[in-house]
Amino acid sequence: MAMMGALALYAGLSTVLPPLGIPELPDEVLLAFGAAGIGAGVAALVIHRVALVRPILDGTLDPKSDEGAARAFRIWIVCWALAESVGLLGLVASLVSGRSDVALPAVALAMLLLVVLSPRLPARTPTAAELNRPGVRIGEGS
Repeated sequence: MAMMGALALYAGLSTVLPPLGIPELPDEVLLAFGAAGIGAGVAALVIHRVALVRPILDGTLDPKSDEGAARAFRIWIVCWALAESVGLLGLVASLVSGRSDVALPAVALAMLLLVVLSPRLPARTPTAAELNRPGVRIGEGS
């Protein structure tokens, strides 16, 4: 949620802050910001897939264990930082170019990435033993 809030702040700042408005800013500079943002977004998706999803599916990473959870959390942090950088690059491009409309697509893409990269593990119902309750057997009298 904090990263979503930061991204909303970036969108707001792009419309409120006075632009630097560098005169005669080449279009290639905005293209470079866009390419860097897309690159960061793609890197976040690839790292998420290669370092987290694939090892979980292969059984080499158990995110329910202490060590696996710590590793998964580190990977999520890297992916989230890359996703947030997409919005930050949009804000900087907006300030440098003097165009507030440049930041909004980057912020929207960053928010979408954060949603896609959010932690989702299958919910598991605890067993009776884990709840410290005696098990119930069908067919036995009370």
